[in-house]
Amino acid sequence: MCYTRYNGAGENPRGRFSGNKHKRRTLHKGQDIEKVAKGAKNKYISGRLDKVEARFFGGDVAILYGVETCVKRTVDGKEEPETSVWTDTWLKRNGRWQIVAAQDAIYAK
Repeated sequence: MCYTRYNGAGENPRGRFSGNKHKRRTLHKGQDIEKVAKGAKNKYISGRLDKVEARFFGGDVAILYGVETCVKRTVDGKEEPETSVWTDTWLKRNGRWQIVAAQDAIYAK
């Protein structure tokens, strides 16, 4: 997953965070940071948001869902597109919106 949808927030807005990713894994913030620091096998080289919709609940909770398409370069140098569908739960903490939970899945065409 290439996290295209976080770019508009200026910084990756994850405080306390956990998410469900494809391949039936749950990933918490520390594990996500560790994975990025080690270097992933595949490198994402571009990405775009294809669709985003939001629903707000009161003034400090929002559910966003959408579709993003990324291009990744595999370890053997091939470039492959990958489309994901996702749902994020955002919470406004101390005046800042942060993602507190996420669900991502590779979209099978």
